[in-house]
Amino acid sequence: MVVEFSDCYIENKILMYVKEQLISSMSDLPEKSKLSGISKVLVKRVNRLWRKEKQMVSYTEYEMFAK
Repeated sequence: MVVEFSDCYIENKILMYVKEQLISSMSDLPEKSKLSGISKVLVKRVNRLWRKEKQMVSYTEYEMFAK
């Protein structure tokens, strides 16, 4: 993302609009992206707790919360 912003500033490139969406699985992430060790542990733990508590958030609920 830093590279994209620097390209915008230095080379006057225009960023492409990408529709916002919730990340529901690893396939929603860019191909070569990866989390650091501690982030992986935290994400796995929180996801496990959410599944256990049956906490599911739809995109509409997320939008309402974000506003």
